[in-house]
Amino acid sequence: IPALAEAVTKDIKFRLPDNLKRGAADTYFSGKILAKLARIITIATELRELASSSPSKISKTYSDVDMESYKLSVKAANEEGLPTEEAIHKAVKELKEGVQIWVNGMGEAPYVYDSSWGGFVNCGCEYRGNGALGFCNNAFPDCPALHSVNEDFGNGKYSFIGF
Repeated sequence: IPALAEAVTKDIKFRLPDNLKRGAADTYFSGKILAKLARIITIATELRELASSSPSKISKTYSDVDMESYKLSVKAANEEGLPTEEAIHKAVKELKEGVQIWVNGMGEAPYVYDSSWGGFVNCGCEYRGNGALGFCNNAFPDCPALHSVNEDFGNGKYSFIGF
């Protein structure tokens, strides 16, 4: 628990790159970054819950818990500097912003409805510039992901091009 607490206390401060917050990034790698942040939040929350839990509560959740190991885990969680509620709240806010840009239609590379197959796909982004300061050089209806299986890992063609 000490190593996990140390890592999650550092990782909970992660902030999404500006281009991801604007929806100017491919959905494949953006999704991986958003999933990473969600896992960090989950681990931080579970560690805080462990530190404040009780044996009766935990035995209802986990039927196979070894009480001695559980008590040692609670003790270890209480002795570590866990992420604060404020840090977790900031991370949740960051995650919400990162997800909402894709679903509210405001992303530089928005999701669009494909009437031929009846699904949502990302428009794609012809990215110009370096890193987080770049931008999408196209806008709907000019959607490169709908025309090329090589764009955005084939999401516009309901495909995935693995490596």
